[in-house]
Parts: sequence; structure tokens; C-alpha cells
Amino acid sequence: MRRYIPRQYEISKNKYIELNAFCRQYKEFKQGLNECYGLSATVLSDIPKAGSRTSTVESTAERADKYQRKIDLIESTVKSVCGADKGLYPYLLKCVTEGIAWEYNAGVPCGRSKYYLLRRKFFFELSQKR
Repeated sequence: MRRYIPRQYEISKNKYIELNAFCRQYKEFKQGLNECYGLSATVLSDIPKAGSRTSTVESTAERADKYQRKIDLIESTVKSVCGADKGLYPYLLKCVTEGIAWEYNAGVPCGRSKYYLLRRKFFFELSQKR
């Protein structure tokens, strides 16, 4: 028997696939952000380069801002979905970014149906924000 799923949290299958792929890149966003703040070896010379209108510092700052906005979007949506249940935040974040199922996410302080309802609510809210 299929469980009741609130209609208010429904999104299309294609939208879900898009958002799921976006969330699975969370670690790549974090890694890219860390690389932006790391040291980079640039070759300094007196010869101007053709087509280069921005400095490397500006382009690195733009990339860092892009990664930070994506990370903040995922994290803020998870926080808003968890609401008063702050203990669920790390578990839900792991669920949506790594695809960890309730059965394998050890120590989850809620039941299976609530876990997946929050996951569904997360993707619905993310689709509204994106």
C-alpha cells in the first residue's frame, strides 16, 4: 500500500532529477570554494594578454562568490525545512547531498516517514528558491 504524500510537496520527475544532481555537487562546490581561497601559482610578466579584461583576483572572487551562493542555497533550505528540529540538520544535509538512505544514516532522531517527508519538502522548497 502506498503511503500518503501531501500534494503540496509534489514536483515533476525531471525537476527532481535536476535538483538532486545539483545537490549531489555539494562536495564539489565546497572543494571549489576551498581552492579559490588557496594559493595559486600565477605567472607574472610585463606582457599584456589578449582578451583578458579582468584580473585573476577578480575572476577568483567571482568563482568563490558563485560557489558560496550555491552552498548557502542548499544549507539555508535544509535549515528552513528542519525548523525547530535542529538535530535533524546534519542528517538531512547528508541525505540530500550524498543520497544516504534513512536505513544507513545511523542515529537519525526521527522516524522513516518523517525523514522522507522532510526530504520531499526540501526538494520542493529548493525548486521554489531556484
